[in-house]
Amino acid sequence: MSWKSLFFLIGLNLLLITEGQSPKSTLCVEKDCYSSIEDSTDFQTAQDTCSRQNGHLMTVRSSVSNDAISVLISHLKGVFWIGLQLPHGHCTDNTAKLRGYKWTTGDENTDFTNWRDMGSSCSQLCVSVSRDLKWTERPCQEKVDGFLCEYNFNKTCKPLPQVEGESVQYITPLGFTATDLTSIPPGTIVVFNPSEVKAYCADDWIQGPWDCQVENGGCEHQCQMNNSKPQCFCPPGEELKDNKVTCEKMNPCFNSGCEHLCVPHDDGFTCMCHHGFDLQEDVKRCRDIDDCKLQGVCGPNEVCVNTIGSFQCNCTAGFKKSDDKCTDINECSNNPCDQECVNTPGSYKCTCYEGYVQSSEDHTKCLLHCPTAECLAECDLNTPWQCNCPEGYVIDERGLEYYCVDVDECDSGTYCAQLCNNTWGSFICHCEQGFYLRNQFDCEPEDAEQGSGMTILPPLMSSFVTPKTTDSDVTIELIPYRVIFGAVVFMSLMSLGIVVICACCCLKQSKKINVSPII
Repeated sequence: MSWKSLFFLIGLNLLLITEGQSPKSTLCVEKDCYSSIEDSTDFQTAQDTCSRQNGHLMTVRSSVSNDAISVLISHLKGVFWIGLQLPHGHCTDNTAKLRGYKWTTGDENTDFTNWRDMGSSCSQLCVSVSRDLKWTERPCQEKVDGFLCEYNFNKTCKPLPQVEGESVQYITPLGFTATDLTSIPPGTIVVFNPSEVKAYCADDWIQGPWDCQVENGGCEHQCQMNNSKPQCFCPPGEELKDNKVTCEKMNPCFNSGCEHLCVPHDDGFTCMCHHGFDLQEDVKRCRDIDDCKLQGVCGPNEVCVNTIGSFQCNCTAGFKKSDDKCTDINECSNNPCDQECVNTPGSYKCTCYEGYVQSSEDHTKCLLHCPTAECLAECDLNTPWQCNCPEGYVIDERGLEYYCVDVDECDSGTYCAQLCNNTWGSFICHCEQGFYLRNQFDCEPEDAEQGSGMTILPPLMSSFVTPKTTDSDVTIELIPYRVIFGAVVFMSLMSLGIVVICACCCLKQSKKINVSPII
């Protein structure tokens, strides 16, 4: 690693640029500090400026010092004085390392030279450098772009450790301010922010307040020595902060009555609330904000649930959380439908096979359906005499086939009080003009209560094959729709005295089918 790289690692500090003769850059290594100052001046004025800060123009006695110059002026343009001059009345001597020149410290010791030219002269000359680092002789009265100062100390302070949440600023007596130094010149004041804790570099660090005769002990207002101990005081209406050096106005939030937070300002205070709350009309108490009223608080397929001071986003019905997102639940995986299931976003839909319709009472169930006056019955392949029909239909045997035949409920005249329209599997009751339908069957005058006039009734019966078992055989009795109607007519004609004739007619229309026993 070169010395130049080492300087960057241990001591490079680019400074805040201010007006006047403030340093443009500085670095401190062990007990020495160096600074570059941009100020067009002659050699003697430059030397006087460095002396007023207890320093001198820079000596370049080794390659290490030469590398320091490279760091100091790497970002600057122009020519800068260093502390080397030919004494008045002397001539150059090219046989000597410094050729008759002396450092401003009064000696000629050096292990390094970097002359640009080796001419001879007996006039008063001084030496400058530029970015190529070559030593150039020029008249001492000539004004150049700036100069390099050197400060030597018997002892320096080590940098203070970093404190979490705090930034540090070193204010040196050399006229520069830095945030990161490896060697701290004596007389430097360090300030931590935002706490404003201060410390002073003497032989070691002294936390403020320190001796009142030095920079007012670090006190912002007044410093007094009390039994040889420094103490800071604040003006009326203010109190000392925890850092013991700076002042602040007395806290107006004491007994403020703020429910959550109190923020002092000027001569008063303001009450504030935690996140998720807003201030009530009395400007002291806080109430919960319904965050769910804000747009976009929850994502797709989510529902917002307000909580005290916050909110939650829950998945809507039919969705579940997966990787902080609501994904669709496949309800069909649990076979909720009687026949077919189709999954939909957040739900599912049941469908039925051909010849079936969904139940109006339970959408997961499927019922037999016949869209015409008659359809083939649904029979068991293994026991073909066991058949089913939709509600409102009866079974009719025709040879080896069984049919479902619609029951004309309107033929009996017993269901509707006035008018009846038969439908496939059901019927519709309605009323004559001037009446309205009540209780699905009855008709009442319209002046009693207004109604719709008609209704569609659900199927009244379900027809199926009923097995009758005896010791010798199995008899399956088919009850065709004609038997039902005959029974109704039979009951009506009984009152007219023709019971015997009707009974005979009904017996002639009945059918019985005998089949082999089931083994």
